[in-house]
Amino acid sequence: MKILKYSDHEPLGGMRTRFIKEVFFPAIEKESKGRLKIDDHWGSEIATGYDALQATGKDNTTDVSIVVPEYVANNLPLHQIFKSFPKGPTGDNQVKFFRQVNEKIPAFPEELEKQNVVNVFFATGFPVAFLSTKPLNNLQDIKGEKWRSASFWHKDFLQNAGAIPVTMPWAKEFMVL
Repeated sequence: MKILKYSDHEPLGGMRTRFIKEVFFPAIEKESKGRLKIDDHWGSEIATGYDALQATGKDNTTDVSIVVPEYVANNLPLHQIFKSFPKGPTGDNQVKFFRQVNEKIPAFPEELEKQNVVNVFFATGFPVAFLSTKPLNNLQDIKGEKWRSASFWHKDFLQNAGAIPVTMPWAKEFMVL
């Protein structure tokens, strides 16, 4: 039996982390007929979201981790293009789209290979949406209003549209207000 060390920057308990713990990990163990077990670590215990690619690919601190391409834009520049689509496929079609891109455009898996990692699971992350506590009639209604986002891309979009972007920090060391 081989034990794989898993690292996640989020604490266990949210929808994505529970899915990974309750569905994905058991599927790995079942598919491997018990030859693989997961030693899971949550809440940046091993690596933050910004360190996950290095910890998995180059340092071998962990065997499996959640890597958010946006957090490592210099290392995964091609993967940044997906944040620039204001509208794209949703649901199952979104995952299908990512699989097709990786199958048909060799540059994407090659970019991961340069970092010494392979993709074993596509997760689409948080919905790309802007939510308000009051009705908006058009884009001009966001001018001068504060909007929160953890996305660098969304922050720029909001600022260019005249809003006041406020960064939502994932960890104290990355807090920018």
